[in-house]
Amino acid sequence: MLRAFYVLGPPQHALLLGAGLGQALTQTHYTLQDVGGNPVGLDATSSRTVTEVTAAARGRLFRGLEARAEVSALLRDGRLELLPILGIGAAF
Repeated sequence: MLRAFYVLGPPQHALLLGAGLGQALTQTHYTLQDVGGNPVGLDATSSRTVTEVTAAARGRLFRGLEARAEVSALLRDGRLELLPILGIGAAF
């Protein structure tokens, strides 16, 4: 996934708005069975395009310590998936 963000506000407390595009490897297992026959398995693997829109709030608490809350909307295989993330870590 390659993402780009636009930062609104001062570096200490900012709102980040962004979007991204990437590839995801998907695997599907199909089971086929004829009437009165035995089931047969079939595996399929493919690469799918994923698009993402993100809104995040970032706060730099103390020196390099950063807290972040992020919500991403992923569009993958025709489905919309929400991905909320909370994190704290070191920022350089």
